[in-house]
Amino acid sequence: MGAAIAFWQLLHSVALNGSEKKHLRACADAIKVVVDQSDLVEAKKDRLYDKIDAFIAELDRERMPLQKFYDVVMSLAATGADAADKLEPAWKWVRLGAGLLGVRQETEQQKLPGPTKNLEGPKRQLPPPKKVNGRRRDMDDDIPFQLVGGLEPKAQAPE
Repeated sequence: MGAAIAFWQLLHSVALNGSEKKHLRACADAIKVVVDQSDLVEAKKDRLYDKIDAFIAELDRERMPLQKFYDVVMSLAATGADAADKLEPAWKWVRLGAGLLGVRQETEQQKLPGPTKNLEGPKRQLPPPKKVNGRRRDMDDDIPFQLVGGLEPKAQAPE
C-alpha cells in the first residue's frame, strides 16, 4: 500500500527549482493585490488570502502538492458573479502559474515508469450443470412451503 501512496504523491506534486518558486510566489502576490483591490466582503477576501498563503507555504517543500494550487483556483472560481469582473485580472496570474506547473508535471510524469500491470490468476472454470431429460438437474420442481398460521388447506366439496 505504501508504494501506491508514494506513486500517487509523485503524480500529484512537483519538484520546483528556485526560479520557478520565485515566479509562482510573484503570481500569488499579484493575485493577492487583485483580491485586495476588489470590493469583495472581508470574509471572502480572508478565505482567498488563506488559500493563497497555504499555497505559498507549500512552495518551500521539496515537492509541492498541486492540491494547494487547485484550492486557490477553486476559491477564485467560487466567488460570486458580482465579484467576477473585479477578479478577472487574477486569472491572468492563475494561467501563468498553471502553465508553469502543468509543464513541470508533464515533464516529471514522462520520467515515471508506467503503471504496473496486475496479473490475474487463472479463472475458475466450473463444469456446466448436468442435464437430465433436457432439464437442469439442480432445479427441483418440488417446492416446499409452509402454511401461514398453521391452517390446513380446505377440501373442496364434491359437486
